[in-house]
Amino acid sequence: MRRVVRPLAVFVIATAVGVGVGLRAAMIGGASDSSAGNLFPADYDLAELELTRATLYHVDQSYVDPSRVDWDNLVSAGLDAVEQMVPSVLFTRPDPSLRASGKGSLAVDIGDFHTVLDLPPVRDREGAELVLEEVVGLLADHLVASDLPPAAPGTGGAPMARVEYALINGILSTLDPHSILLPPEAAHEMDLDNQGEFGGLGITIVLDEEFRQLAIECPIPGTPAAEAGLQAGDRVTRIDGESTVNLSLDDAILRLRGPEGAVVHLTVARKGVEEPISIDVKRALIDSDPVEFAMLEGNVGWIRIQSFHEKVATSVADALASLHREAGGDLQGLVLDLRGNPGGFLTQAVRVADLFLTQGDIVSTVDGAGRQVEPPDVATRPAEPEYPIAVLVDASSASASEILAGALRYNERAVIVGERSFGKGSVQNLQTLADDSKLKLTISRYLTPGERSIQGVGIPADVELEPVVFQEGGGIHMFHRESVRREADLDAALESSGFEADEPAYRLRYVAPEAAPWCASGPDPRTDRELAFSRLLLVSAGRGWRRPDVLTATSRVVANQQRSFGNELLAAFQERGIDWGDGPAAVPATVSPVEVSLAVGEAGPGEGGAGEAGAGVLQAGHTQPVTVTVTNTTTLPLYRVAVVATGIPVLDGEEFFFGHLAPGERRSYTTPIEVPDGEPSERSLVALSVRDAGAEPLTVVELPVEVHGHPLPDLSWTLTPSESGGDGTLDAGDELRLQVTLVNHGGDAVAPFVRLRNHSGGQLELENARFEPGPLAHGATVTGTLTAHITELRTPGPVALELEVGDEQAYDRGVVMRAARYDWYQQRTDLALTVGQPLPGPSSFDPPTLEITRQPGLSTDGRRITLSGMVSDDHGVAEVLVFVGQDKVFQEGRRAGASFRSVPFTAEVALAPGANTLSVLARDEDGLTVSRSVVVWSGASPVLAKAPGE
Repeated sequence: MRRVVRPLAVFVIATAVGVGVGLRAAMIGGASDSSAGNLFPADYDLAELELTRATLYHVDQSYVDPSRVDWDNLVSAGLDAVEQMVPSVLFTRPDPSLRASGKGSLAVDIGDFHTVLDLPPVRDREGAELVLEEVVGLLADHLVASDLPPAAPGTGGAPMARVEYALINGILSTLDPHSILLPPEAAHEMDLDNQGEFGGLGITIVLDEEFRQLAIECPIPGTPAAEAGLQAGDRVTRIDGESTVNLSLDDAILRLRGPEGAVVHLTVARKGVEEPISIDVKRALIDSDPVEFAMLEGNVGWIRIQSFHEKVATSVADALASLHREAGGDLQGLVLDLRGNPGGFLTQAVRVADLFLTQGDIVSTVDGAGRQVEPPDVATRPAEPEYPIAVLVDASSASASEILAGALRYNERAVIVGERSFGKGSVQNLQTLADDSKLKLTISRYLTPGERSIQGVGIPADVELEPVVFQEGGGIHMFHRESVRREADLDAALESSGFEADEPAYRLRYVAPEAAPWCASGPDPRTDRELAFSRLLLVSAGRGWRRPDVLTATSRVVANQQRSFGNELLAAFQERGIDWGDGPAAVPATVSPVEVSLAVGEAGPGEGGAGEAGAGVLQAGHTQPVTVTVTNTTTLPLYRVAVVATGIPVLDGEEFFFGHLAPGERRSYTTPIEVPDGEPSERSLVALSVRDAGAEPLTVVELPVEVHGHPLPDLSWTLTPSESGGDGTLDAGDELRLQVTLVNHGGDAVAPFVRLRNHSGGQLELENARFEPGPLAHGATVTGTLTAHITELRTPGPVALELEVGDEQAYDRGVVMRAARYDWYQQRTDLALTVGQPLPGPSSFDPPTLEITRQPGLSTDGRRITLSGMVSDDHGVAEVLVFVGQDKVFQEGRRAGASFRSVPFTAEVALAPGANTLSVLARDEDGLTVSRSVVVWSGASPVLAKAPGE
């Protein structure tokens, strides 16, 4: 939506917390309502806004924080989401201050239709409904299904319903990260996952990057997959006779799940076995139990809860019974492992907590009206015997797992080990809407014992464990966990509770080894240092079981572990030539105790080749050294000095280590930085945070860095079909051959690819479905052949294929990664060939060309710039779009009855201070695309960092 001011946030679904069970993590959290709905009729009418009215009603009546419900903002964000989804739509509203004064208007562009609506300020639900009714009525009149982008799985049956889904999720995005509308298929998958049962084989699958094939990550013990002999690492080459070449993970899951009792025919390739292995597996009701348990040395039990579906409490009780039997009734302690647990059903967390508590509160909730509600009484007391408990949590432990951890901590029943949890202190309710979609709406906050809200704060660790990773290539990562995103970092997160997290009783840094494979049988304390530490903590606690008693009793063991971990850390740094000996932290001062400089590039021409890569700048497609130099300007020594970089993507999170610095001493640390192909040119500031042995940074210095991009590939191709029969007609039993001639008209292609996907099910067998010719220079041509076999026809109609063309590395990362437009990573072309009909002749595919004729430099001290250019295509330009971040500021495309071979564009763009990513996107009448990103720094122009010697 084009405006005078900065854009509002657009549709974002946060998937950081929730339930994720089975073959695919649905990432949904909160309480559940199981009421059923009816499917939309085939004559669905967008103008009725049935789902939208229901959503607005529930927001008005039930939302947790009525003060966050800005109806005008809701309407704007909903319309933003629609124009994001539909290329031919553009809405333009004036500054919010003008709207508030009653001078509201809305310019509506839908293809070649244009109008301006006079709209009053939107102050309540009724006003929002009136505005949306008028605007969506225009969409219903002037949009057709062909205006919509291709449907993604889980978006419902009626094409225009997807517009309403986008509208609603835009509306909900202004409230908080967890309020969303789930389309019917996604809602159904969530129901399956929450139930913990589904018809399947009992495997988890991944996409094997090395072989580009589906692979079995782990067969779940006791399931049909394990009993049939499937093994971790098996590559699935066929499902029910259909090749899995280029099959997506989602499509594979849909083929593997299904009716209980049905047989699935799998063909797998196994390491060390030459011939393919055929295995028949009968689907069964898979109990995707997220609870694992094992006995550790010293009769200490371990229970891992991966998520909270509706059967978790029973599974935990069963696990405890098994552990007691194995320990002969003498269980010495329990590690309750909630690391990575994203949450789930509130009642299940309460019931698990109740297993360990004989008294005390567990949790309560406070709704939008301030009413505090206790959960239903689910007491099963008497509880477990009085043994010490350690709860392992990390930054991904959220929602229901935080309820459990908080209940045990604040009732003094367990010590918390690991790191501060995620901080999701809100409860979501599910409402089934008219088409079986589900509205997940935040309706209350929950309070742990003592009426503590953890929203944005989380459950703190009593013993904080901080992993330090020493990579084989030389990189060191000590502070990486500090930048992990938590609830408070999400867009539109609810305000924090006002509580401050308690400081840990102990902090320990340890050298983290490589993680064990997920499918390893049981926990391995030899590789899981946090689990090993927790076990040792409990063994040393003796018979003390209350949290304060455990912390007191284990103080000497913790001190010994601190020394042991510290010695390991010193030795690891010493191998890198860094003195990491400890000493007093620098006393905070108004003047920085250090000088910091940043150098990019080699030492200079003749000393390492700065010439080609370019001294003083980072070049896309190159690996270059970046050197940070720190000088101690005080009269006292500094200890454990390090620098952490943030603020520019190619350097974000990089760490530089110096260790001990004597007074006046200067030291440098150099690390190689690989700038990916496709990184856009930019001039920005990198923030260098200087750390020492103290808890707070010594200083933060902002220094400029420039990145130079390079021309990206411009691939066109010719497709020539033929068949093995030799008569030019495609028949059952023929081998289909698609000769592809690839031409690069742009910058050097690094990893070009052509891939064929099958959309015809079993009547087509892909054989050689990938063509990856290797680097392709400007002007170069290469030819390859893709093949497929036409099997016995099961259904009439054309053979449907999809061709994908792109470059694995050299793509516009400004558009794809920064602007999150992942559909623009590659070209997609649908192919339809009819069996029994002559094959068509050669077809050429030429994406449109894009020329930017007017643009600012890498930086400007102004707040408005002009971006102009031209898009051309021999077959006609379908659309040209310009975005600033997520805000659409220009739209032009086909007119009724006319197609243009050249479309000029000019966008007047308002910039925010700092880095702004502009995206120009164009699509031709054949669906082929071109994109270009422009990054502009708004503010005082940064002065470049220099290479050493300059």
